[in-house]
Amino acid sequence: MKARANQINSSVQVERIGQMISMNVPRTREPLLKRPLDVVLSTVMIIFSAPFSLLIALAIKLEDGGPIFYQQERWGRGGTCFRAYKYRTMVAHSDKVFGIKQASENDARITRVGKFSVPWVSMSFPRFSIYSGGR
Repeated sequence: MKARANQINSSVQVERIGQMISMNVPRTREPLLKRPLDVVLSTVMIIFSAPFSLLIALAIKLEDGGPIFYQQERWGRGGTCFRAYKYRTMVAHSDKVFGIKQASENDARITRVGKFSVPWVSMSFPRFSIYSGGR
């Protein structure tokens, strides 16, 4: 899809990509220690959450033998497409079998691990999604 851009003012740019609208706002200079601090804190949190992540991955695999991760295409800055990976909380390939629809309470597509992990992981632990490409 070809992106069409319009200028709102000298610094903000609006892009229309198919049915989606994206606003690009230029970055300002970041403080000198922000990036190193982000890397250090992220590394500590990944190490801290690794045992929980392994337990969740093992539980997903043991429940139905399906894939551990759900992958989805997302749109990033500048209309670049990237693939996001998340723990699978619904039955394998539910979007292909049931169609794409919003999850609801007592949704039959949600696995037992999903019913347990979603409230705890989303609220209690930082949510780490693995992104390839895009930022």
